[in-house]
Amino acid sequence: MLAREELKALSARLVEAQEEERRSISRELHDEVGQTLTGVLVEMANLSTLIRDGKLEAVAEMAAGIKHEVENSISVVRQYGVAAASFDARRSRPDRGA
Repeated sequence: MLAREELKALSARLVEAQEEERRSISRELHDEVGQTLTGVLVEMANLSTLIRDGKLEAVAEMAAGIKHEVENSISVVRQYGVAAASFDARRSRPDRGA
């Protein structure tokens, strides 16, 4: 009976560790992508001003910068997705005694 109780306690600790990892990933993703998207929003407002003022060279330059920031955010989201999938795959794999 003691082994069953130990297994139950170990299982509970594993679930808690998994939940903490998910919370950590969620916070990091929120912080990183949220900050970038806020910056993009500000830059879009600046872009609108440049368009109204007819400053086409500056518009092209700023649009390229915004595109770069969005691409970086997509990359970050993909990296977190890969990390989460890897974490889930490791967790679902049975222990092979290694």
